[in-house]
Amino acid sequence: MTQAPPTTETHRDDILASSVERGLEVTLTHRLPRSWQFFKTRFVTGSPEERLIIVDAPTVRSENSTGIPPVGEILGVTFRMGHKKCMFSTTRQPDAQNAAPGQVTLRWPGHLQRLQRRAYQRVSPPQSSIVTVQFWNVSTEGERDRTSRNIRYGELKDLSAGGVRIDAAEASGFNTGDTCECLFVPKPGAPPIILEAILRHQDDAGAGRLLLGFQFIGLETTTEGRELLTRLSRIVNDYSRHQRKTSR
Repeated sequence: MTQAPPTTETHRDDILASSVERGLEVTLTHRLPRSWQFFKTRFVTGSPEERLIIVDAPTVRSENSTGIPPVGEILGVTFRMGHKKCMFSTTRQPDAQNAAPGQVTLRWPGHLQRLQRRAYQRVSPPQSSIVTVQFWNVSTEGERDRTSRNIRYGELKDLSAGGVRIDAAEASGFNTGDTCECLFVPKPGAPPIILEAILRHQDDAGAGRLLLGFQFIGLETTTEGRELLTRLSRIVNDYSRHQRKTSR
């Protein structure tokens, strides 16, 4: 299975306390009106008794950053521990008394989700199936009506819990770094998946086609997103099992 067993409150606190003590590297994710910004940092200190975590001064990883999010903003936190990727959502808190200048104080989370890192390995859908992907640019905050958008279509080449690659005929109007939404049905009879993603690269696939690489973003920041991550990991596992069967 690609998902670790659910964490109890004690187990969650033990995992986080150990990660903080080891000063593990951390990625922070923050939602902007039309895009996302990312920060690289590391755990500094914190404890379940204080219900706070302090991280080092974050380094911006995104081009269109508006700066460190203010107090009260929701942040996604991801880090690696062994063979698992851990994630939770939290809010920025007022600076703790023991925080150094530039350091950021976060609320101790009420949940912790862990996925096996193999869930982030890309796998192709079964050769007998063609999975069509719709994708479009995100225009305004909260807008979900796709009827007026410039929707493009492509074929799913591979999938992981972290992103998707699409073989498309064309993608005019789409640029690397754009925030988009993607919609696809992973297998016949399954409900559709719709999520936000950042277009990370466009490669020439030959015959006038493009291979587009999208990174899923923000799933760790909401309950619905974390449920979708669980579903994605199961689909990746299903695709992997099918590949193993057909390769025998």
